[in-house]
Amino acid sequence: LIGKGELLVCPGVYDGISLRIAQKVGFDAHYMTGYGTVASHLGLPDAGLAGYGEMVDRVRTLSRISTAPLICDGDTGYGGLLNVAHTVEGYEAAGAAAIQLEDQEFPKKCGHTPGRRAVPLPCSQ
Repeated sequence: LIGKGELLVCPGVYDGISLRIAQKVGFDAHYMTGYGTVASHLGLPDAGLAGYGEMVDRVRTLSRISTAPLICDGDTGYGGLLNVAHTVEGYEAAGAAAIQLEDQEFPKKCGHTPGRRAVPLPCSQ
């Protein structure tokens, strides 16, 4: 899909029903949204409450259902560098076609809520 050089439109999916609806519409890929997944599972906003284990289980479940590549929200990788590597490997083993990681300062907030703080990139002069 990346090699086509075209914009890839992916609906946000968060459970089996939303994924099946997206499949009926016929998208080329699906995006497992962190906010939607946490909200549908816990009934709460994505504020770092769901851990790696809960989310990788959702990746596994949705990837088994999906007939298209599944791009998954990997949060901040659930910790330091070793956790990020573990998250990427775990999501891949669970069936994710791609992963999106956020580089936020701790404590993390949902990526589209006010007050979140991304880790700044060093400026080269």
